[in-house]
Amino acid sequence: MFKLMPIDHQLCLLAYSYRLRLDECRQSPDHMDIYKNQVITMHRLLILSCLLGVIKSLVVFVGHYCTPATKLTTLWCADRFLILPPELTRNIRCVFGFIHLNIWLVLSYAAVCFSPTMMMPWLIYYYFLLAFRLGKFGLQATINNLEGQRMSTFVVLSSLLLKIAFVTLCKRSFEAELDTN
Repeated sequence: MFKLMPIDHQLCLLAYSYRLRLDECRQSPDHMDIYKNQVITMHRLLILSCLLGVIKSLVVFVGHYCTPATKLTTLWCADRFLILPPELTRNIRCVFGFIHLNIWLVLSYAAVCFSPTMMMPWLIYYYFLLAFRLGKFGLQATINNLEGQRMSTFVVLSSLLLKIAFVTLCKRSFEAELDTN
């Protein structure tokens, strides 16, 4: 059966069949295919996770925006700000929801345009978010206020770490792919 291959791959196979050394074909064609398939798979997973992140951020932002100011808004991790009036709490959550939505949109743009430098705002934002969550966890642990919240704290921190690790891995592989081309 006839197999479709890119022209550069065909030229590399032809060069290897005549035992020629071309600058473009320093690696074996099979190794190049495995690496490119890995980068393409990571690219597709990143685009899918960006789509899910944008949808989730949009739902959260619209939920905070459409909630009446008199209703006290809470999250599943029990973030209540009883010191601030409900109108101000709602406005602050709307602002942070809008920032979160924009950060996910920037990461989506970086994933679609294959731009590793545009992933830095998302990484910086999530590093600060991770530092905030770790500080909150440390504060709650020092005052022994973790009853019933250990599992939710573990889930939130581990999901943040996994997201950061995946985007960092994608960024590095995109940079390596762009450097080779």
